[in-house]
Amino acid sequence: MRLQGKIAIISGAGSGIGQATARLFAREGAQLVLNDIDHPGLEKVLAEIGKERSRGVVGDVSKEETARRLAQEAATTFGRIDVLVNNAGIHFIKDITEMTEEEWDRLMNINLKSMFLCCKHMIPHMLRQKKGAIVNLASISSFVGQEMDGASTFAYNITKAGALQLTKSLATRYAAEGIRVNCVCPAGVETNILKRPTP
Repeated sequence: MRLQGKIAIISGAGSGIGQATARLFAREGAQLVLNDIDHPGLEKVLAEIGKERSRGVVGDVSKEETARRLAQEAATTFGRIDVLVNNAGIHFIKDITEMTEEEWDRLMNINLKSMFLCCKHMIPHMLRQKKGAIVNLASISSFVGQEMDGASTFAYNITKAGALQLTKSLATRYAAEGIRVNCVCPAGVETNILKRPTP
């Protein structure tokens, strides 16, 4: 029960790493505000955890209104925000010579802009409390160039390098205010985003 009494927000909690994180946090005693664009997937996780200990906000966290609603839901329902896990993301495999501008914008929005927006709306609550913790999902792709199936993951790698630098920048900026900012950098995990075709 290491998270007993803590209020945590997790984006992309309807499947994969986000879902596993939500389950672990619930077992450790946290009350949760969970987000996903996948309504059925999110509802399944909420039902498993229990509606008395969790709330859901369906929507795209690369849109500012969704990030704002997440913060409002946590503050209104539970009175505070102790933990933010920026997990929402997609994978992408395509060489730079083949990638369209629309694909670039979508990937950057989902993987990186969403982290910026969630931090923007959660950090003010943590500043008022003078404490909080943010965990960003980066990747080993933050550090290396990779290929899969004969094509590059360069654009995905850029988003994860951005997540790493966002973490470092926010950690140094807000350490004196009692806010810890860290990232985790997993290797390949067999989640749905690796099983689905490139968007």
